Amino acid sequence: MKWFSFFLPYLLAQSIFCQQLAPTLISSAGTHLSQSVGSLEFTLGELAIATLGNGSILTQGFHQPELAVSTSIHQEEFSALVYPNPFHNELIVQLDKQDAISLQLFNTLGIQVMNDKIMDTNKLLDLTRLKIGIYYLKLTRSDGISSTLKLIKL
Repeated sequence: MKWFSFFLPYLLAQSIFCQQLAPTLISSAGTHLSQSVGSLEFTLGELAIATLGNGSILTQGFHQPELAVSTSIHQEEFSALVYPNPFHNELIVQLDKQDAISLQLFNTLGIQVMNDKIMDTNKLLDLTRLKIGIYYLKLTRSDGISSTLKLIKL
């Protein structure tokens, strides 16, 4: 048992150190070229390369392309003027064009305290029954585009 407890720290220490292999290449010539349509990297003497593809691409070798994925979400502007903020009892919602707008008012707990429709470009909201606090007004157009505003009742 003493022999095992003597070698146990040595065995545990050996499991900590492990080998890490990174692709490296020693070559006498090569370069990197890039233009607006793409880039090209190459070296002379690299024999173990392949690119396979049928819908997806698999590459192997020392020159691996960098994968950069970006998404762009284009959302139409939703312009609504809501004033005054902070408000006491009344709130005015003014739209740039006449559209059917769904109006929802939530408290900070996420509980819906008001639900209404706006059919005109201007709407006067009577909010005297609300307690003092912070509310979130969600305006949703008929095509699904929405905007959420933070409101403060004094």
